[in-house]
Amino acid sequence: MNDVGQHQEFHDNFILNVFKNCWPNRSTLKKSLPLPEEDGFHIVYEGHEPMVDIVAIHGLHGGWSKSWTDPVTATFWLQDLLPEIVPNTRILSFGYDASNTSTTHLALIARALVPKLVDLRETTKSAGRPIVWMAHSLGGQLLKGALAFSHQSGRNHVYGHIKLCTYGILFFGVPKPRKEGCSISTAMKTQEVAAKSDSPQMKALKRELIWLRKTDELYSTIYKDFVTKYLTESSNEVAEESKCSTSLADKLDYTELESIPLSKTHGRMVQFPDANDKDYQVVSACLVMMVAGATEKG
Repeated sequence: MNDVGQHQEFHDNFILNVFKNCWPNRSTLKKSLPLPEEDGFHIVYEGHEPMVDIVAIHGLHGGWSKSWTDPVTATFWLQDLLPEIVPNTRILSFGYDASNTSTTHLALIARALVPKLVDLRETTKSAGRPIVWMAHSLGGQLLKGALAFSHQSGRNHVYGHIKLCTYGILFFGVPKPRKEGCSISTAMKTQEVAAKSDSPQMKALKRELIWLRKTDELYSTIYKDFVTKYLTESSNEVAEESKCSTSLADKLDYTELESIPLSKTHGRMVQFPDANDKDYQVVSACLVMMVAGATEKG
């Protein structure tokens, strides 16, 4: 199998694993459903004369605070660590129902994200502020959907400003977009297979999978507009930890490197116990670089 085929297979497996293994009970999909009151955007840090918005989106089974909190030290690094190195930013965290029993169509969550952020930024008189995103796992797919929706809204629509204001993105455990775009034939085959089953689960899988593929295709046309870093997880945290004993932040040139390895597994790669954590140093170095670039670009 060539590199393109391997990449497509990895991307397809990522999407299928999300729904087959991690999201098994999406039996019904509502046409419209507002996000629960406790979900949406939370201001984690107001910032000192903020010039940039940093926005975090969690992944499966997560929450706006718990996903970014170390389970041992209870360090909520978006609040406890990050403000010290980027004090001139406002830090936001987006929450949504990522449980097994969620019945909300992913497209609705992605689309709800855009107007909610627009409203917050207009209310706080920060509509033109540059944005740097951090998205983990399924949150990365939602972000792609949100940016694609913003792009389709047009430059002159307020929703279109979110894409235009986006400077950079840190993807945690999210596959790179296929440069050749979405495989329509593969999507059709998936739809045909799902159509053979009348089960609500398969219908839900088909609907979500087709949306993800369309989103991937749309995002592949705009991803070059952003400074993007893909942070990859380790398959074996214990084994990899020893290999990362020296600070990667001192060795890697983040202006050139697109994919950056972390030592933690998928679920733990967005949790850091303290500022001395080697993975945190890597992530914080990326953020400092992006915030500086976004500030300079204005």
